[in-house]
Amino acid sequence: MMTISKAYAKLEADGVVERVRGTGMRVLTPSPSCDLANRKEELTPLVEQAVIRARQLGLGDEQILEILHSVLKEHQS
Repeated sequence: MMTISKAYAKLEADGVVERVRGTGMRVLTPSPSCDLANRKEELTPLVEQAVIRARQLGLGDEQILEILHSVLKEHQS
């Protein structure tokens, strides 16, 4: 079982957050050293799982893409 303290320590080690003395934790912006290939490699299995589940639900390519576009639009920055 992972405690909150261990979870924060792992996030800090992974470069996701940093400890700021007196104020707590803050989320870091992705480092330029975290190149596109690594980010794609990390994301691909998640997308594959979503596509497999969508297929199990009987959705076709157009329906899957429609959902993806909708989610992307919802989370535009």
